Amino acid sequence: MAYTYPVKWITSTMRGAPQISGTAGTFIAALDAFLNTGWGSANAISVSVNGGVGTAVFADGVFFEERAIVLCANATTPSALNGEARVISRTNNSITFETNAPDGVATTGSAITFRYAPVGGWSKPFAGTNKAAFRSADVQSSGHFLRVDDSGTTAARVVGYESMADVDTGTGPFPTAAMVAGGGYVHKATSANSSPVRYVMSADSRAVNWAIEPGTQGSSTPRNSNVRGFGDPIALAASGDVWSTYLSCVTNSGTTFLESGSLHGQVANTSYGVTVTPRAVSGLGGAVMHNAAPYTGVAASFSGNDTTLGAAPSNVDGKIYLSKLHLRPTTGTEGPRSIVPGVAFVPQTGLAALMSPHDQMMGAGDWAGRVLLAIGAGANASQTPTGIAFMDITGPWR
Repeated sequence: MAYTYPVKWITSTMRGAPQISGTAGTFIAALDAFLNTGWGSANAISVSVNGGVGTAVFADGVFFEERAIVLCANATTPSALNGEARVISRTNNSITFETNAPDGVATTGSAITFRYAPVGGWSKPFAGTNKAAFRSADVQSSGHFLRVDDSGTTAARVVGYESMADVDTGTGPFPTAAMVAGGGYVHKATSANSSPVRYVMSADSRAVNWAIEPGTQGSSTPRNSNVRGFGDPIALAASGDVWSTYLSCVTNSGTTFLESGSLHGQVANTSYGVTVTPRAVSGLGGAVMHNAAPYTGVAASFSGNDTTLGAAPSNVDGKIYLSKLHLRPTTGTEGPRSIVPGVAFVPQTGLAALMSPHDQMMGAGDWAGRVLLAIGAGANASQTPTGIAFMDITGPWR
């Protein structure tokens, strides 16, 4: 199919998506499927192409979400069908997708399959029982590791490492044990059972962001999640910044202060939540705590509930305004160090009354051509969001 799709996304409502719940191993399973293996494989009944648009027909109830990236395999004529494609539209049993394959009806010696495409460019070099280490394989990546211990029920534990020898051994941790003993938390659910929660992830080959709604276990309304994640930001240092890799995580087992240190604003606090890098831009010392702050807006406000530019949409031009976010150390007088990839802040109020989490919006201005997915911003997992941030689910981020 010869197209390049640098950014991919997953939601818990996609067909065949792995479910995150209050049981061990579910966060790792979802992360691995998203980054490395794909999910939701289905055999096509027929596949045809007309004028650069492919159509695949499946059994009733089988389809793929609009704008999702699918991976086609086993087509022999034309072989150009094999590879990734973006879904244009869907029915209850079919999809259309963009392709450069020639017109005609596809043939195969075995069933042509489609699945949601994994992000790619990632590896899982180490694994154990409900443990795993993930790492970007992109040649431009810093090569740092994300260790996940998903042995717990309602939360997984996460630590970044500069290097690792096995799934339990690493050097250069971020956050350090002095910052957060035992590593940061990824809250999966509010109760230790198998009832699934809502979530979304987006990623390119160097960074992955997630927004999990632990309060949706058994309920559809308390949809606070906030944006967390791991990977390489967009470094601002002219000579590069290999030590700018970020990990954003909650720092305690409670679910009442989920916003601190998130990737869409909210000041970091070691008691509640942080974003950390392995070292300072100089390359000296150990882990450094950062704030994610909007270029326009107030870092201590919720995205979509910030008075800086008035109510959304603007009463003058009808716009919802968006700001990029930067990471900067929480101490000292240093300027912005890097840009948070794939996350947008809204310096206006009232957005949570206009949109719901996982609603989609077309971007404009610096975000023109991007599809933005709404994320519930708020403090307490058991409450409804007071703000809305956005994930860019189409990119490119860099």
